[in-house]
Amino acid sequence: MFKQLRSGTTKEKGQVIVLVALMLMTLLGLTAIAIDLSHVFVQRRNMQNAADAGALAGARLVALFSADPTMNLRHRDVYLEALRAAEANGAQNITAYLVHCGDRALNKRLLPTDYSALQRCPCACGVWVKTENRFDTWLARIFGVNELSAKAEAQAEFGLPQECTGVAPIALRNTVMEGGTWGKVGSTYTIWDSEKKASATRGWLGLDCKYPSGTSACSPSASDLAVWMDPPYYTGWIEYGQYIGGDPGTKTSILVNHTTKGEILIIPIFDYVYHYTNNKYCDPNDPKYDKDLCYAGETYEGTIPVYSPDLAYNGKYYYHIVGFAAFEVDRVITQGGDKGIVGKFISEVAQGDWRCPTCPGHVEYANGRKDSYGVVVVKLTK
Repeated sequence: MFKQLRSGTTKEKGQVIVLVALMLMTLLGLTAIAIDLSHVFVQRRNMQNAADAGALAGARLVALFSADPTMNLRHRDVYLEALRAAEANGAQNITAYLVHCGDRALNKRLLPTDYSALQRCPCACGVWVKTENRFDTWLARIFGVNELSAKAEAQAEFGLPQECTGVAPIALRNTVMEGGTWGKVGSTYTIWDSEKKASATRGWLGLDCKYPSGTSACSPSASDLAVWMDPPYYTGWIEYGQYIGGDPGTKTSILVNHTTKGEILIIPIFDYVYHYTNNKYCDPNDPKYDKDLCYAGETYEGTIPVYSPDLAYNGKYYYHIVGFAAFEVDRVITQGGDKGIVGKFISEVAQGDWRCPTCPGHVEYANGRKDSYGVVVVKLTK
């Protein structure tokens, strides 16, 4: 009887060993899967970061090219720009394509051996990048899986800015920019701080004042302008089509003390200025209404007087924003009667949001008939 009991116990011990071995194999397999899958997820995230960086870098270069008639690029240049950004983020195998403006189903593969010139028409709206890395497994090779791969892709495009942040509180009239198909990009200009010249072409903006606000912020103080003339400039958002309060007067010290060589200013562009007034000659309901006398009473040239019985608006100027320009400072004039900033207009990618890149206006812009003053916005679209 005792022999039978001992025999039964021995058999049970043998079964436990088998079960433990099976459990250990299962645990080892699950551990291998967990470790290698977590590594796959890390690699995929890295590949996505690399694809995003490559697409943004390539699209940025294409955007600057499209906005600047003085710039020449080859297909190879765009590829290398995307390649460098993707490699810096850990990608090894990288392919890149130009995204066509008119038809996104059309794309052209970018090659390091393609020295052909990039054309503005037909044009590219952005860059599509694919990344892939192959890597050795750790524990999964126990089960015969020696290598895995991680892939990602991203697409970035550029468009005309709908809104921008980081702008300087200087506004320029659009007539300043109408110097050819590509506007004034690449040309030098002097922004004078003199009343007789600035009244028609430039104004100081109270960037915190958006119509219908009629507060004192619409006539910007020197302290506000001083802050907005230094990086990071204005941290709020200025939108295309907004009416921004401002002042056509002179504030010489702001230009002289807060502008340095090499600075790049993102400047709002306006097409006209409304000036609210309670002048009786501007009131259509007043018997003394006289349009000519109304306009003749304007201190600054190029403003549109609008009658307002509301004293909160009386004397307020509102600039209608129709775009953004980038101005690179060369020097500041501090001597003589007219103080000012000398520099040139450049193409620049600004921080902001865009007007939709599939709109007809964007295609016209990218083909040379454009509603842009050199500033574009780049963002990921896929």
